[in-house]
Amino acid sequence: MTGRLAALSAVYRSFVLVRPRTTLAVLFLVAAFFAYHSKDFALDASADSLLLENDVDLQLFRQVSARYETRELLVVTFTSESDLFSDDSLSKLSRLRDELRDLESVDSVVSILDVPLVKSSDVPLFKLADNLQTLETPTIDRELARQELNTSPVYRDLIISRDNRTTALLVNLRTDRDFAALQAARNELLIKKGAGPLSPAERTELAEISAAYDEVRASLSARRHATITAVRSVIDGHRQHAVLHLGGVPMVADDMVTFVKNDLIVFGSGVLAFLVVILTVIFRRIRWVVLPLLSCAYASVIMIGMLGLIGWEVTVISSNFLALMLIITISMNIHLTVRYRQLLQDEPGAEQLDLVSMTLQRMVWPCLYTALTTIIGFSSLVLSDIKPVQDFGWMMSAGLAVAFLTSFSLFPAILVLIGKRSERPSRTGLPLTAELAALTERHGSAILVTAAILAVVGGFGISRLTVENSFIDYFRSDTEIYEGMKLIDDELGGTTPLQVLLNLDPDRGLPDVATRVEEDDLADDEDDFEDWDIDVASGPAYWFTPFKIDRVKEVHDSLDGLPEVGKVLS
Repeated sequence: MTGRLAALSAVYRSFVLVRPRTTLAVLFLVAAFFAYHSKDFALDASADSLLLENDVDLQLFRQVSARYETRELLVVTFTSESDLFSDDSLSKLSRLRDELRDLESVDSVVSILDVPLVKSSDVPLFKLADNLQTLETPTIDRELARQELNTSPVYRDLIISRDNRTTALLVNLRTDRDFAALQAARNELLIKKGAGPLSPAERTELAEISAAYDEVRASLSARRHATITAVRSVIDGHRQHAVLHLGGVPMVADDMVTFVKNDLIVFGSGVLAFLVVILTVIFRRIRWVVLPLLSCAYASVIMIGMLGLIGWEVTVISSNFLALMLIITISMNIHLTVRYRQLLQDEPGAEQLDLVSMTLQRMVWPCLYTALTTIIGFSSLVLSDIKPVQDFGWMMSAGLAVAFLTSFSLFPAILVLIGKRSERPSRTGLPLTAELAALTERHGSAILVTAAILAVVGGFGISRLTVENSFIDYFRSDTEIYEGMKLIDDELGGTTPLQVLLNLDPDRGLPDVATRVEEDDLADDEDDFEDWDIDVASGPAYWFTPFKIDRVKEVHDSLDGLPEVGKVLS
């Protein structure tokens, strides 16, 4: 083992230290390769980034999505300063709705101006199908309309608040048929994969569909961002007429990506500025500021390019990997710098190659152990059942390996090439360390007692830790996403939909309203619907029986009674 390490050390010395220019040329080519692929570096805030492929709930969600089509929509809240049902308010609401409706990517807009009114109309019920009455109908009684909207189990708390001051415009976005088809085909194969192994042809098909799916999804995300930008532009033009907010799942996902991008820039810039200040204060030499920063920049380029190359998208949880990588890389470089300066002070007559070689020999094992133990710590995250936590563990493990290799290739190669300074290096010790050492010597017992007390307090605090999963609390209270989500949650039933499936036949899997009815139930079903011109085996008779309707009502009322639930529709 010792002989192998010696041989490896000789190879390393002969290439990295003896031929620093060749080393730098190779490192430059590697950096250029990964810098090119950094263009594919992407952020993701979609549901696909949150769940593991083998998650049972995800499999069920995919089956439901294949059976029950859902549409993406944005929610625009309109809070009028005057009476919402006045001519002035409805006129402003109408102009806003029409401008939103004219956007190319908007399929339709539903507001209190568009929903059909039954009780407020003097039109007989059997004629309403061909003559729908709305708030825009000239003959409609607005006071009756107000009462109907306030008492309607469908409209109340959904498109109009209880205080009649806030209403919602539901902006339905156009469905991308290509994306929907790819998603359906992909989900079908993934469901089949979850049930058992795929055939070689199916695996090939899944790989091709997944690649096309990712490409179309990226294009769709860009279009969704443009749509949300256009909707915000329309809203900005009407803010003088009312208090407006934008909400909805697509907006939340899009804003999350924007926040992650900003976090990467802010965290990276903040850490960079901090490192420059610290390195300048500690070493007071330009080379000891530039060299570690070069290592950080190189490691960052490699890691970002690697993620782009393999198509590994960064999520909200893993977005701070870059800041952590910078800190770990700089710490290794500081260790190497301090050891080199000590050797230079102890042996000023030594050759630069020998000084660098001794520095690496003395620091490689401490740095390697530090890197390996930290990698093991982050690798433990891959045991999580939460996909973004797993991804963060893998990213940080790979990032630590890149940081170690960069510190022991780029740093020594540049250091050998630039040579040593003739002047005697200044000491790097700080007065604070000496004071802490003296404090420890004088008050050792007090420090131990204080540490024990803090440990007890910390143990008590650990017992009081709770897990917070309130999505709205992820954002500052002055952000638009917080204000919009809070208003919708408080006044209009909530932002995030939760689908509850009621399976009245446990032997049949998912609910299916368009299949057979058991033979024993047919007689009762036919009696209940003898006046309906329907096919009993595939029509509403499957659901519209007293027993089943009662079960649906029980579930509906139970959900509606939960304080966390805003609006229930069934």
